[in-house]
Amino acid sequence: MKQQPIKPPMLKLKVNNIFASIQGEGQKTGLPCVFVRLFGCNFNCSYCDTLYSKAPSKDFKKMTVDEVIKEIEKYGIDYICITGGEPLLQKEKIHQLINNSPYSYFFEINTNGSQMIWEEINLRWVVDYKLPSSGEWGNFLWDNLKKMGKNDDLIFVIRNRKDYFIAKETIKAVKQISKVNCNFSPCWGEMSKKKLIKWILEDKLKVRLNLQIHKIIWSPTKRGV
Repeated sequence: MKQQPIKPPMLKLKVNNIFASIQGEGQKTGLPCVFVRLFGCNFNCSYCDTLYSKAPSKDFKKMTVDEVIKEIEKYGIDYICITGGEPLLQKEKIHQLINNSPYSYFFEINTNGSQMIWEEINLRWVVDYKLPSSGEWGNFLWDNLKKMGKNDDLIFVIRNRKDYFIAKETIKAVKQISKVNCNFSPCWGEMSKKKLIKWILEDKLKVRLNLQIHKIIWSPTKRGV
């Protein structure tokens, strides 16, 4: 008698929150999106705006991949953003989530640049390049750029003039490796948007100004939007 193949065990993710909103940044800004915010991070960025999604917070629940998919399905939206924290600390579980989801879903993963990414159909990347003011400068994996293209976003959060200068010099090297879309994002509440625009125009940089419009529409401290 032929044995049935054994299904792999359904993994559990540490989930901070699942909610529907509009995408607030990057090339997909303004589009309806379901956010799956996972718990846990290996960075301690000085300007972190999601401290509730990492230790010492305990604001998470464990959900199987099927439970996460069922929660996503409630919203009837096919664009899914997996974020954190740092979602790639749960990489095996994310693979299972994507592979078990309906084929119509389009996934985006937001990551801090310290974990290896991969190429996959119906998946785009939003990767941070941490600058000196973040406190995590130097942890970026440059090999990730070889897997990124024009449909992906590389984001530089600019907090001051030094950050801007480093970012400006860095994109010269980035463009030798990848066609990734480069974004300069003013650090919320600390970097003047007008000043950053002035610098970009003065230096004739081919970068996109990235504004976190969810913070503009609602509040920089409001969760689940």
